[in-house]
Amino acid sequence: MDQLNKSSKSSTKTSLLEKDNFSSIQRRNKRLIISFFSLIILLALIIGAIIISLIHKHNIKLQSIHPNLAIQQFCSATRTESTCITSLSSTIRPTSEADANQIFINTLEISIAEVLNISSMMLAIRSNHTRTESAFQNCSTLLRDSLSQLHGTLRIMHHNPDLLTQTYGQRRDMMVWITTVIENLRSCLDHLGKVKSTVVDKVIGEIHGLEVYMSYSRDFLLNCDGILENFGFALQMKNSENSNLRKFRKCLELSILDYLQPRLCCRADGYVRVAFKPE
Repeated sequence: MDQLNKSSKSSTKTSLLEKDNFSSIQRRNKRLIISFFSLIILLALIIGAIIISLIHKHNIKLQSIHPNLAIQQFCSATRTESTCITSLSSTIRPTSEADANQIFINTLEISIAEVLNISSMMLAIRSNHTRTESAFQNCSTLLRDSLSQLHGTLRIMHHNPDLLTQTYGQRRDMMVWITTVIENLRSCLDHLGKVKSTVVDKVIGEIHGLEVYMSYSRDFLLNCDGILENFGFALQMKNSENSNLRKFRKCLELSILDYLQPRLCCRADGYVRVAFKPE
């Protein structure tokens, strides 16, 4: 009897151990499965991020190789045309119908946003530079004046977005205001140059970048008459080329019908001609 009890207890313990082992294996398998799928999701996210980054770089490369016609015309008056095109292509996404006037408006809007950004940066760091408070104060005053000048220029452009139809007074005022902004930024650089700090160096870099950006707008405004006239001609040529391409494609489509209707044929210039065969 004792032997049977011992045997029963032994088998019970064995059964419990087997159940524990089975449960342990199940838990381990669940952890492995969760880890496996987590790894797959992580890899998918990494691969997706890499693909998006490559697509973005490819788009930027395409924009630099084939810049928008309006941006190209806008930058044609600058002394650093290629740099201007690269800079504007990375910040402006014009439509195919946009002209150089629209690019000018876009540069003003971006410049306003950048002045506000620089002002915020200065406000965040000036409290740690009490010894050079005057430099920040002077620069902040200049930035506020620049903001006013830019808003004035943008108001004129919103009122009449075609520079060719604006009055002499409107063009003169905008040139004075933009030139004032550039001078203000240069004065601001002089004031901040007295502050020795790596944090301030970042602000100086932003201001210098904005100065260069504003110089593009100034150069365009100085030479806008010839640029806009050339843009109209270039756009007309582009539209003409696109029209001829559409006609050529249509011509190819119609040429397929030659097998069914031999009377249809295409001229080399893209127009369709109907040649009636004699009966």
